[in-house]
Amino acid sequence: MTGATAGNTFTSTGSIAGTFITVRTGTFDGTFVASGTTPLNWTASAGGTYFIHYNTNSACGTANVNMTSTITNTSVAALPGENCGNAQDLALLLSPFSGTTIGYADDISICRTGWPDRIFYISVPNGSQLTIGESSNGYDEWEYVGYGATCPGTTQIQCWDNDGLAQTTWLNSTGSAQTVWYIQDGFNGSGTFTLQWSITAPPNCPGAPTAPTNGATGIAAAGTTLSWPAVAGATGYDVYFGTTNPAPTLVSSNQAGTTYATGAMSGSTTYYWRIVPRNAVGTATGCTNWSFVTAAGAPANDACANAIAIASLPYMSPVIPNALATDDSPTSSCDGPYKNVWWTVTGICGTMTAITCTGSTNFDDEIAVFTSYRRLQRPWTQVACNDDNGAGCTSNYAGASWTAAAGTTYYITVGSYFSSTASGNLQLNVTSAPFTASVAPTGVSGSTSICTGGSTTLTATGGTVGTGAIVEWFTGLMRRYACGHWSIDQRFTGHDHHVLRPI
Repeated sequence: MTGATAGNTFTSTGSIAGTFITVRTGTFDGTFVASGTTPLNWTASAGGTYFIHYNTNSACGTANVNMTSTITNTSVAALPGENCGNAQDLALLLSPFSGTTIGYADDISICRTGWPDRIFYISVPNGSQLTIGESSNGYDEWEYVGYGATCPGTTQIQCWDNDGLAQTTWLNSTGSAQTVWYIQDGFNGSGTFTLQWSITAPPNCPGAPTAPTNGATGIAAAGTTLSWPAVAGATGYDVYFGTTNPAPTLVSSNQAGTTYATGAMSGSTTYYWRIVPRNAVGTATGCTNWSFVTAAGAPANDACANAIAIASLPYMSPVIPNALATDDSPTSSCDGPYKNVWWTVTGICGTMTAITCTGSTNFDDEIAVFTSYRRLQRPWTQVACNDDNGAGCTSNYAGASWTAAAGTTYYITVGSYFSSTASGNLQLNVTSAPFTASVAPTGVSGSTSICTGGSTTLTATGGTVGTGAIVEWFTGLMRRYACGHWSIDQRFTGHDHHVLRPI
């Protein structure tokens, strides 16, 4: 007989009275289990195969006669979830599940003992979250939740008298799938209950992008809208976008929608993007990058409204081709620039310099610097303009230096020096040299009194002269106090005033 279950009871019979029966396990001559005349009652000591021998007597006598043998499983079926051997798999049940512990035995002593209990289990994948608990009950119950390979688990998650019908939530961060055991126990007695549960996993990565398709070419540099299919279980999406691969920049975090507008892009450039769905449990893993190539078009900073904002100094721009840029420079004393592109920079108190001769600029260019007190609206005020040999540049390369005011926004535009002349690659370098402040002298030395017609040398000591500052000496109205005597004094009224005062 095969497929016996450990602990089950059986009755073996032979149709001839007095038949002697012997039961062994595993093999025909295996471990002895039981023997006796028909009918023989015996218990399976372990699960598996059993060999049942029928003889005419206990000495293994045989006879050449026909006989009918029967084997009857006389075990009383255990209630579902009665013990660890027939614990109920929640994956095979429908949540919510209504059950009872009435008629059950007390099998589990962990957490709570002395009252009937019922055993359930479910496999929770790594990275997934289990939420489990009663939604109603008809008696004063007790709950245990734990995980481990064997019943009722080796690591406790929860053990409580859950009168408030709260839910136990557990995130599997162990690194592998775990069997979670739920014991419906009693605080005092047995009764009915309704159990509910759910497993939430991080969402999957999205399918193929809706637009642009992966590997698409000729995408308008003016901008496009990225779109992708919704992912089941996702509550938001992280959007990564840029020109680096494999790690484009996070540009939108946990957004609800499945589209993202890129804004203006550079022409003839490969862009990469990746979508990572997320929910309360976590983020999808292993999502791949997609890419597309923009068509040749105007640079991203072609319009003043899209000027590149210089965040810190010194600054070196990326190489930008101006062949497809448009003409939108305000009127300048240089007449241009044409096919121009834009930057903005916040002024410091000092000298600022913008040049095109230290990078990859490869054509005869022109530069102009403006301010605008109405933010991109006229009137524009020109600050500097140069066609050739400016600010240390030589030949046909342009550069400009100007005395800047702290906090003022300066608009720098660079392009070709004439509408019909060559274009090429531009690279802008911006630096600054802050002014130093003056420090007042600490004293003045010299004769403190002189006679009429006399002279003395006054010397200021201490202090420093700041950037662009000059030293000035002042004399006051002279008044005679006594014959031939004059007095020298100091006053401080924003400058050092050295006044001759007569005595």
